[in-house]
Amino acid sequence: MTQDSSANDSRILKIFNYVGGTLIFLGIAYFIANNWSILNNFTRIFTTLGSAIAAFMAGALFHASHKYESAASAFFMISGLLLPIGLGVTLIVSNVSWGPEEANLLIFGISLAAFMLALFYSPRAVFLLFTIIFASLFYLSLISFLTSEYTFYYDHLLDYEVIALGSGYIFLGYYLDSNNLPALSGPLYFFGGLFVLFESFTMGSNFFIGYNQPRWEIVTGILIILSFAFSVPLKSKSFLYLGAIFLILYIGDISSRFIELFGDLGWSLILVIMGLVLMLIGYLVFVIHKKINRIKLD
Repeated sequence: MTQDSSANDSRILKIFNYVGGTLIFLGIAYFIANNWSILNNFTRIFTTLGSAIAAFMAGALFHASHKYESAASAFFMISGLLLPIGLGVTLIVSNVSWGPEEANLLIFGISLAAFMLALFYSPRAVFLLFTIIFASLFYLSLISFLTSEYTFYYDHLLDYEVIALGSGYIFLGYYLDSNNLPALSGPLYFFGGLFVLFESFTMGSNFFIGYNQPRWEIVTGILIILSFAFSVPLKSKSFLYLGAIFLILYIGDISSRFIELFGDLGWSLILVIMGLVLMLIGYLVFVIHKKINRIKLD
């Protein structure tokens, strides 16, 4: 009873620290945006990049005391949020004549290196989180930099990039889960599954004019089936719910193409079929949900 109460108190403290850290970040960002024209260059850099460095140092001091770990994580979070903004402001103030591709590559590359180094010396969840975020942004920036002059050769390049990114999230989530590091596996499964299913559905759906590709319609159906199939061995409710949502969208998309074949009864028939399908999906989700819970308890 005492341990449960202590754990709940710790979670509440973390929530308040993270919310407070977010408000601090928003306050600094609003101050810079609202007073940009009246601030000198030193103040612009000091308020952003300087605050990021100061927040990281404060987090390191709290971590060194071994008494304020939640506060340390909150300050590390502030540093992670402010660092790319501070680097961007520094580049603007320095009047560097780079395009957005080069600037983003440098900003996210430095941010990634900083938090990877921090993760190497102190394996904290907040460092891992920002390492993943900055690695994702660096990856997108790198592809943009390499293809900036040849974008007209690549159809749906961003869609493929996001699918690859989502797949990477899923594999990373599995790796963390397999090594008893489940803190971020759930969010990685969710965003990974969302990225893959959404982009696949976008490229195969008739809802998006100019995007429809028949082969991706088939791929989307296979991916939805796989999301249900892997939800149990991976113990991921995210896969289950995402699979259910996209299955409904998928069936609705396919059904809409056959309305004209049934004339005036088209929509009525489709709605009846969709209702029956929803009931079946609901039962399927219920059964799989129980199975996942049973596996987790075992």
